[in-house]
Amino acid sequence: MYQKQYTGCLLGSAVGDALGMQTEGMSLGEIKQKFNIVFDYGPGMPGSPNEKLRPGQYTDDTEQTLILTRSILEAGKFDPVLFSKKLVEHYAMIVSHPGSNRGWGRTSLDSCKRLQSGTPWKESGGDSPTCGSSMRVSPIGLLYPDNLEQLERTAVDSSLPTHRHPESIGGAVAVASAVSLAITNTSPDIVLKTAGSLAKKYDPVLGNKIFSIEKMRYMPELNAFSAIGTSLMTRDVVPSAFYCFSKNPLDFSRAILTAINAGGDTDSIAAITGAVSGAYLGIDAIPKKWLDGLENRDEIESLALELWEIGRHNMKE
Repeated sequence: MYQKQYTGCLLGSAVGDALGMQTEGMSLGEIKQKFNIVFDYGPGMPGSPNEKLRPGQYTDDTEQTLILTRSILEAGKFDPVLFSKKLVEHYAMIVSHPGSNRGWGRTSLDSCKRLQSGTPWKESGGDSPTCGSSMRVSPIGLLYPDNLEQLERTAVDSSLPTHRHPESIGGAVAVASAVSLAITNTSPDIVLKTAGSLAKKYDPVLGNKIFSIEKMRYMPELNAFSAIGTSLMTRDVVPSAFYCFSKNPLDFSRAILTAINAGGDTDSIAAITGAVSGAYLGIDAIPKKWLDGLENRDEIESLALELWEIGRHNMKE
């Protein structure tokens, strides 16, 4: 039971990231002008941080999600010290091979540098309210399906090595809770209310913005994204992803297409949208052509099934 939700979550997140990477940094208007609408994989845009990526390849969003997943599988639980060690290992690779950097942001890179030099994980995170810990947090939701108390503490700890700002922490807790509730087919309204309540404890503005999505999901996309914002700040990315999911709760494809055509931080918006929608609908809702075209699809699916083995033991009877 729920295996398809686990594979749907991790693969959905990676699919969203890989589809969104080609439009990252473009405005909604620029996307319309160049593509009219993006509906399938494409290469990274020339001149963008993703220009070397080919169709179906993913960015740092999925790299960090998989680093977090592997650390959980190795320890049998979330271990912030092991997670930090794995982040530093990847950082060292980027430093020695700069061409391997798939868009790791300044906040994450500077934090990894501090971790490498011995700063404790609780103090190493940057104080910028960017969405780096929200975009990768879905494995924490899978680790604690329907156990929000444990999940909240763990999501906070998963953010701290790179992102210490309350807005970033609130976003990580909100996304992890949304994934956790989506697995058990909780209604989107309750997903939004719960995520908003948890986020509000750390950042009231973010919490209230998530609450407002319940009404805004009926707005046209252009108006909604203008009101919400699509920058790489957590207050924009997380509510935008929740808008895409709650506007199309029963249609994975439409949710993702809404995200990748939103403009701004499209890979992160779509990665979070894909994680929540994939957890809610399961792998069968993801179009076969997107799964077939995804980089490292088999490995991601295998990691998701291993995570299910741990998560199902944490599930409340």
